[in-house]
Amino acid sequence: MTIHVTPIPSTISLATPAFVLGETNTAGAAATAIASDSSLALFNTSIGSTIVSGATGTAGSALFTAHQDHTHTVPTLASPTAAVVDYQEFTSDDTWTKPAGVSILYVEAMGGGGGGGGGQSQGGGGGGGAGKTWSWLDADDAGATEAVTIGQGGTGQESTNGGDGGNSTFGSLMTGFGGAGGTVGDSTGHGGGGGGGASAGSSSSGGGPVGGTIATPGGDSSLGGGGGGTGASPPGDGGNSFLGGGGGGGGHTSSGVGAKGGSSLWGAGGGGGGGDSISAGGAGGSNDSYTAGGGAAAENDGAPGTNGRAGEGGGGTTLDSVASHDGGAPGGGGGGAGTGSAVGGDGADGIVRVWAW
Repeated sequence: MTIHVTPIPSTISLATPAFVLGETNTAGAAATAIASDSSLALFNTSIGSTIVSGATGTAGSALFTAHQDHTHTVPTLASPTAAVVDYQEFTSDDTWTKPAGVSILYVEAMGGGGGGGGGQSQGGGGGGGAGKTWSWLDADDAGATEAVTIGQGGTGQESTNGGDGGNSTFGSLMTGFGGAGGTVGDSTGHGGGGGGGASAGSSSSGGGPVGGTIATPGGDSSLGGGGGGTGASPPGDGGNSFLGGGGGGGGHTSSGVGAKGGSSLWGAGGGGGGGDSISAGGAGGSNDSYTAGGGAAAENDGAPGTNGRAGEGGGGTTLDSVASHDGGAPGGGGGGAGTGSAVGGDGADGIVRVWAW
């Protein structure tokens, strides 16, 4: 039987010589398992000097596999800027053009105010103020252009009813409704209804929804127009509204001065009722109140709206030889005419405003 004996090697020394990274070591002894006569590469893990954007770093040692001889580029970040809002205001018929890149629209529309009624045996009724409507819209719902129509104020009349205010439109997307004209001062002489959020005012009530009725005083409303005041004895003040226009004041009768036009917090004021040679005409309605009157005094034009508000109602006329006064823009109702052959004041034209961003 043959026995094979495998020699057991002696213990391998790994400690000598020690490895020095990045340098060439002395050849190891023949008894060692690994000769250390080669260079071992070490990646440079140090950052070194602060890296400046766009600058070239210092070259690393040739013994290093990775060098710092490349350029670090840091992108420049633009400073944040506020959104740009495009604003267009229309006081006459025109075309709105959608700005590029916008996604949201905010549109306000207000119709024209009603004209004051002419005087006869008693004062004419004041014209109703226009209502105000508004809405937020997705810009994609609007075309590249939209036709804008501005409702004209109703014309004040002599010996007949005042003209109704027209509606203002922004394409088919938004309508602002006008106020009704005041009636002639014969046996009635009541004020015109204010324009509402859903329909125009009429000679019998404020515009919808749920407009105020013709009464003494005219009926109030929240979203609809205020009702016109009657020409009863004494005449009634115009009704007030939150969003709709104020109703026109009733004309002077045998007892009492011309009644005050109704007011509105956001819509336009109604015109004051007409008086006569002795009794004063009524004050126009205010554009920032829920109480009748507060607008133009008798024989004065209504003040225009400021800071986006509607106009005041015009004051009624005292004397039959003096023309009543006009409503303030936008949308104020004209004052009613005094007794006799006086002419009622004109209602103010409407407006459309468009914000886009």
